[in-house]
Amino acid sequence: MKQSMSKQRGGWLLIESVIAMGVIALTMAVFMAAQQSSGDYNRYQFMRQKCAAAAQARLDCLRATGELIVPAEMKRLWPEVDVTVELSPGEGDWQGLTLVKAVAAANVKGLPVRVELAGYVKMDESKK
Repeated sequence: MKQSMSKQRGGWLLIESVIAMGVIALTMAVFMAAQQSSGDYNRYQFMRQKCAAAAQARLDCLRATGELIVPAEMKRLWPEVDVTVELSPGEGDWQGLTLVKAVAAANVKGLPVRVELAGYVKMDESKK
């Protein structure tokens, strides 16, 4: 019995090598999938920030100058973002002011991104 145990082969067998490579490949595949989904999430969040910046710029410009940013300038600054602005008169305690809603929209890999900002602005009647 002792003699048969002393004759065992040392080293790696082919099956052990195949299993080790399979485990490494599986680990790498899981890691790559996590990297891809993390990248997609980051791209979505970055576009969301761009939409918020574009909508905020529209509101800020209207508050500062009483006029909207020229559409050509918006396209130059944020080419992938579409910003629309809705003006409506204030009601109740907000009477005399204008409610401005800026809606920025874009797409990231087929996912829609939409940011809506609103605020009241005192506008000159001639600029409406």
